[in-house]
Amino acid sequence: MSTQTLIVLAELSFELGLIDVTEYEDRYRVAIWMGEDGTSLEAHADPREPPVPEGEPEQSEDEHAQVVGSGKVDQPDWIELLALGKWLFTKSDPDAYPSTPHGHLHSATREWPKLNPYTGRVFKQKHQEDTTLRLSKTEMQRLWRDHAFRDFCRSYILLYVEAHPHHQFRVRHLLRFPRW
Repeated sequence: MSTQTLIVLAELSFELGLIDVTEYEDRYRVAIWMGEDGTSLEAHADPREPPVPEGEPEQSEDEHAQVVGSGKVDQPDWIELLALGKWLFTKSDPDAYPSTPHGHLHSATREWPKLNPYTGRVFKQKHQEDTTLRLSKTEMQRLWRDHAFRDFCRSYILLYVEAHPHHQFRVRHLLRFPRW
């Protein structure tokens, strides 16, 4: 199959609601990767693997948390909420994995790990849980008793439903949140 055919199939599947935006992006990156002319697939990094930053000075998590916690945001048009001092939730995040909404550790631009606030599970990659970061019962109680967090979730879900009407939520009542 040609690159263009793979991209069209991915777009069609997304438009019909058969796949979510994460799967669409994965399929698009793989189609481009497979379609590179004149080079072998081994010559380029596999897009299914997590990216390795090149030439960037490493910033400690404490330094980055101070930048985020000070109110400075990575994208000026994003509305963000920092929960439990380290999980950043953004209203403009179109990705539905692992949940809607979900948190990113210390930065909205950091793709992994991601927190599912409904279960407390943290994923280091798609379908790969990082049990060392899983929220405790106490943390789950603090999270869901926070009125700002509940308000954020409510407004995020309403925006997400409007932007992605074909998305299939796993619950019947979208705005009924867990009681902890």
